[in-house]
Amino acid sequence: MVQKEVKGSKCIWILGIIIILYILKDLPGIIRFKYYHSFFILDYPEKFIIIRYCFSIALRIFLTASVIGLFLKKDIFRRALIFFSFFNIFTLYWKHPVPVFRKIINEIFKKMAAINAYPSYVLMKNYDKILYSSLAAVYIVDILFSLSLIYFLTRPYVKKHFIR
Repeated sequence: MVQKEVKGSKCIWILGIIIILYILKDLPGIIRFKYYHSFFILDYPEKFIIIRYCFSIALRIFLTASVIGLFLKKDIFRRALIFFSFFNIFTLYWKHPVPVFRKIINEIFKKMAAINAYPSYVLMKNYDKILYSSLAAVYIVDILFSLSLIYFLTRPYVKKHFIR
C-alpha cells in the first residue's frame, strides 16, 4: 500500500509537469496576437477571433492555477482538471477548426512546391488524406490526453492525496 501512495504522489508531480508542457507548447503563438490571428483570419469574423484568443489565454491561466492547486493537493483543482478534460473533448472542433488545418496544409504545400520537394499533382492527389489524417491525429492526441487525465485523477489511490 505504501508503494501506491508514493506512486500516486510522484505521478501527481509528473502529471503537473506534463500539463505545464502542454500549456507552454502553444504559448509562443498565443503571445504574438498577429501570428495567432493570421491562422484564423479565413472566414471568421474579427470578434470571433478576439473571443477565441482571449479564451485561449484564460484557459492557460486556468490550467496554470489548476496545476498549482494540483501541486498543493487541493481537491477542487483535481476536479477542475477533470472538468477541463471533458470540456476539451467536447470542444475539439472549436479548438481545432478544419479551415485552420486547410490553411496550414496549403502553406506547407506552397513551401514544398517552391523547393520542388514534390510535384504539385502528387500533393493535390493526397490533399484530403493529409488534411484529415493530420486532423485525426491532433484530435486523437487531445482525446487520449483528456481521457488519461480523467482516468488518472479519478483513481482512488490518487484521490486520497487531495485535501477536500
